[in-house]
Amino acid sequence: MLRAMKILVSANGSRGDVQPMLALALALRERGHEPVLAATPAFASEARAFDLPFVPVGIDI
Repeated sequence: MLRAMKILVSANGSRGDVQPMLALALALRERGHEPVLAATPAFASEARAFDLPFVPVGIDI
């Protein structure tokens, strides 16, 4: 069995850039890893909706 990894999933851009990375983070978590989503502050609520750790980076456009 593979060891769980801590993984930073980062997306910089619009919803079309962030949502695929959110889906990736959720898939990684389902497989036992510990993902953290990093994106502009506007996407904090999406991460919170899935109980996914979030780090705000950059500014909202």
